Amino acid sequence: MLAIGSAQFGMNYGATNQEGQVGFDEIQRIIDFCFSNGISKIDTAQAYGESEKVLGLAVKQKNFFKYISKLKPGISENIGINQMIQEALFESLHNLKTDHLYAMMVHDSRDLIGNKGEEVFESMRELKIKGLVKKIGVSLYSTDELKQIIEKFDIDIVQLPMNLLDMRFKDEGLLTKLDILGVEIHFRSIFLQGILLASPEKLPIYFSPIMRHLCKIKDYCINEGISNIDCCLSPFKSFISKEHTIVAGVTSIHQISEIINSWNKCKNIEIPDFTINNEKYYNPSLWKI
Repeated sequence: MLAIGSAQFGMNYGATNQEGQVGFDEIQRIIDFCFSNGISKIDTAQAYGESEKVLGLAVKQKNFFKYISKLKPGISENIGINQMIQEALFESLHNLKTDHLYAMMVHDSRDLIGNKGEEVFESMRELKIKGLVKKIGVSLYSTDELKQIIEKFDIDIVQLPMNLLDMRFKDEGLLTKLDILGVEIHFRSIFLQGILLASPEKLPIYFSPIMRHLCKIKDYCINEGISNIDCCLSPFKSFISKEHTIVAGVTSIHQISEIINSWNKCKNIEIPDFTINNEKYYNPSLWKI
């Protein structure tokens, strides 16, 4: 059900992250907590600063954890793509101190959609055939990107954004389509980098245009007697299966404990439609903060 997002392990990441990069001792405590609670998947990327190196040092239970990593954006712009991808994989394996990845993803969907996409995909597929990677896929932002990719490539896994403000993939029937194709789905941005958990009045001024909307979510939670975490997680109860995963970045054991407790107790409540149409507020890549 849950994978730990490790961007905060390698750099200062997150719109509401006040602590900065997570300290090594706390990372070890988070990893040990995951091991004790059966959370085996860790999401990382070559673009996440020192994340892979830190994980390689912090993780003691090497055979338990399953790593999902992503190639650096722009890999298709290089000459000798096949060699570049092989070298990138071996760099990740070296840093993580493991002999294989659970999944390798393209971090920028344009590397697959572009005119060298087939070369990128075949290079990844070759590594899968060799047993160095179990699954190959892509991390993306838009439904149009997903439609183009599943029409052209036989991917095993996809990471996509979904939260109270953004239900595009569900509303357009793409989750059902992915299930039919047997694609493993990893949902990210569940809490929208903490935006959906923070007090609206404490958010950066950039979010002022949707402040009233965020206050509606807060008021709803108060009236229903549920936490913001419950509200964010509840919609996923209806379509999370053992094959699919929620990716949540955490900076402490307290945070991951809250998420697990909320998931275990919250029901599939019929949450009102809180979605918005303006992408610049639900797509972190467009934020100007």
